[in-house]
Amino acid sequence: MAKDPSAATAKETGRSAPRSRRGARTKAGLVAAARVVFERDGFLDARITDITREAGVAAGSFYTYFDSKEEIFQAVVEMVQEDMLHPRLRERLGDEDVFALIDAANRDYLLAYNGTHG
Repeated sequence: MAKDPSAATAKETGRSAPRSRRGARTKAGLVAAARVVFERDGFLDARITDITREAGVAAGSFYTYFDSKEEIFQAVVEMVQEDMLHPRLRERLGDEDVFALIDAANRDYLLAYNGTHG
């Protein structure tokens, strides 16, 4: 089943997930920007200001969604795991129908498994 990486991070930190679509887009934009910055600069050299600049948001917006660089890094790790396990699944189906996502993930797995073990 494909999961929303930002929801897991919100649950782990006790912070609630964004309530509006705009908030969800901003948080997703921060995570995508963080991925770019971490890939480009590495974790140690990445700065929160680099992430917010890449995302095109004010530096204070970062702290609406994340407490630290470590927390956003965890969200990036979860996003990368999702990409590896279920590549482009959400883009193909959208993320509204959970049952369709589960069905598609299972079908993709079986097709991949049969292709390597068939």
